[in-house]
Amino acid sequence: MTRGMARRDLLGLTGVAVLGASLTGCEFLSTEPSTEPSPPASTDTKEAPELARLVADGALPPLEERLPEEPLVVTPVQEVGRYGGAIRRGELSLETGRNIVVFARASLVEWGLEKVEPVPALARSWEVSPDQRVYRFQLRKGVRWSDGALFTADDLVFWYESVLRNEELTPVVPGWLRSGSEPVELVKLDDHSVEFRFAEPNSLFLRYLAYPPNGLSILLPAHYLRRFHPEHTQTTELDKLVEEAGFENWMAYFSNRADAWHNPDRPVLGAWKVSRPPSGGTRAVMERNPYYWKVDTEGRQLPYIDRLEITAMDENVVVLRASGGEIDFQYSYLGTSNMPVLARSAESAGYRVLRWKYDAPGVDLYTNQSHADPVIRRLMQSLDFRAALSHAINRDEINQVLYNGAGTPGHPVAIPEDPYYVPGSGQRFLEYDPDTADRLLDRVGLTERDDDGFRLRPDGKPLRLTISTFTFESGIEPVDVYMLVKRGWEAVGIRTHVDNMDRSLWSTRITRNQFDIAGYIVAGYMWDINPGWFVPTDVSTYWAPLFGEWYASGGRSGEEPPPLLRRLQELYDQLTRAPDDETRLRLGREILAMHDENVWIIGTVSAPFQPVVVADDLVNVKEEAVGSYRTGHEGVTWPEQLFYRHPERH
Repeated sequence: MTRGMARRDLLGLTGVAVLGASLTGCEFLSTEPSTEPSPPASTDTKEAPELARLVADGALPPLEERLPEEPLVVTPVQEVGRYGGAIRRGELSLETGRNIVVFARASLVEWGLEKVEPVPALARSWEVSPDQRVYRFQLRKGVRWSDGALFTADDLVFWYESVLRNEELTPVVPGWLRSGSEPVELVKLDDHSVEFRFAEPNSLFLRYLAYPPNGLSILLPAHYLRRFHPEHTQTTELDKLVEEAGFENWMAYFSNRADAWHNPDRPVLGAWKVSRPPSGGTRAVMERNPYYWKVDTEGRQLPYIDRLEITAMDENVVVLRASGGEIDFQYSYLGTSNMPVLARSAESAGYRVLRWKYDAPGVDLYTNQSHADPVIRRLMQSLDFRAALSHAINRDEINQVLYNGAGTPGHPVAIPEDPYYVPGSGQRFLEYDPDTADRLLDRVGLTERDDDGFRLRPDGKPLRLTISTFTFESGIEPVDVYMLVKRGWEAVGIRTHVDNMDRSLWSTRITRNQFDIAGYIVAGYMWDINPGWFVPTDVSTYWAPLFGEWYASGGRSGEEPPPLLRRLQELYDQLTRAPDDETRLRLGREILAMHDENVWIIGTVSAPFQPVVVADDLVNVKEEAVGSYRTGHEGVTWPEQLFYRHPERH
C-alpha cells in the first residue's frame, strides 16, 4: 500500500529428476515467513547510519533537504525494517542491465505492491481524458536525482524533444508511444505538470508506463546528459569529448553516458545506483541512493538494504551458490529441476524457498506462419497439420521423465493470474494419439514416404522440420523436451532436427524469418503491454515475424498477413483504444480464444512453480507472486522495503 505524506509530518514521527520420490525433503521446506521477531527498529533514526554519518561530516545535506515535499509512503509487506546488509545475486552475464529493472526501477507510475495495477510513483496523481487521448500527470515536488539535482518536467521535455524525436537516437518511435503512425505529443504545463497527448485513444498507457523498462526509458537527467547532445553543446566541444572517449559518433557516446548500468556517473531515481560497474569484469555493486523519494510508515527513508552485490557465474554455479547460502534473493536461473538440492540444503545453509508462479511456465513450439518456403508455409497454416504435430507429442512421457508428473500439459493461452485468461483454454489436441496424427498428416497431402519411412512434401521433396532453440530459463533443460518432441514427430514420419544454438544467433534467425519451428517460452502474464506473444506486432512475434514486421512498419516492409491473423491485429488495435476495462478485457479474451481455437503455438508441459531462494532472515518478500519480466522480475515485491532481521550478518 502507498500513499502520500508531507515531509514535515514524516520527520516528526517518533515511533510507531525434478520433483521425484527423492524430494521428500520438500516436506520440511516451509514457505511460511519466519516468525522470529525482529529487534526493534530505531524509529527515531530516519535514515541509514551511513548517510547520517555523511550528513554529520557535511558531505551530504540533511534528510529534510533530500526528501520531496510529499514522499511516497510504503506500507511494508510485513513490518517496518532495519537498515543495513547486502543482497548477493548471481547473473550469467553482467553485460545487460537486468538488475536496474529489478532493483532500481523508477517511473511516473509503478505496479502496486499489494495488487499488480498502476499506482502513483514519481507522479503523485494523474487525470485521463474521457476519450483516453490525454494523460495529465502531477509530479512530486522536490524529488531529486541521486546527485541532488531536482527532477522536474524539464527532464521529461529533454527526453521527448532531444531523444524520442531525434531520428538519429530514435529512428522508430516505440509502438506504446504512438497512435497509429503519429507519435505522442508531450506538453509541459508547469515545472511539475505534463500532458501526454495521443491522436487516438490509448487505453493501455498507464500499464505501458508501469512496465519497468518503459517507465525507466523516459526518465533522463537533462542536467547531466545535455553535455553529450549536439542540441545543447557546441559541436567542437562534443566532437572532442567523443574522440577522447573513443566512440565513433555522438549517438554511441550519448547512449553510453545514458546507460545507468555501465556509467556510475549517470544520476538515477531508483533505490540503488551502480557504484562499481561491470566494465568487463565479473562483479558489479549497487549502493543506496541517498536522495531516494520513498519512506516507510514511520517516515524512515528507504531502501533499508545498503547495497547489492552481483557476480557473473555459470548457471550451475548459481545453483551451487544458492544451495550453499551464498545467494540472498533470486529466482533467475533457478528452476524446478533444482528443487532437490535446494530443498536438502535450505535449513543448514540458512535460506528458504518460496514457490512463485512462472509467467511463462511451458517449453513451447512456435509454428512459423510466415515461412519463406510456400510449401512449408501452407503446412504451417493448416490447422490439421498443427493438430497432427500436437497429437504426436507424448506429453505424459515429458511430464513423467522431466517433471516427475508434477507438470501440467497444455498450450500457451495465458496463465490463470492474467486478467484475460479464459478457464479451460489451451486443451485442444493434447491427447497423445499417433494414429490420429497419421490420418491428419495424410489428409494434408503428406501421403508419400521415402525408403526410410519419412514423409515427403507435396512437391516430392523430403520433409524436414528443424526446431530452433537455445538454453533458456524454463525450470528444466529445454533441449530435453524438444528431443522427446522429435522422437514423437519422427514416429509419425516427420524427420526432425533440434538445433540448440547461441541466443543471439537464435534471435537473428527467428526475427529474419529463417526457421521452421521456434522453441521458446510464451509469456502468459500482462501480455497486452508486450503483445507479440499472441499478436503479430513486430519481428519478435516468433510465430509470424514477417507479418509482425508488416504491422510495425505500417505496411512499408514485411508481408500483409492472411485474414485470420490480420483479425488478431485489428482486435489488438481495438483493445488499445478500448473505452473501458470491460471492453478491453473482452477484446483480449477474444484474441486468446482465437489462439485456443487455432493452436498457432503448440504447448508441451508447464512447470508447477518458480523457486525463489530467500535468505532466512530477509523480511518483506511477498510469499506469493508471479515472476515476470513485465513486472520487473523480483522487483514485484518492491526490494526497497526488504530488510534483514540481522543485517550485521550480511
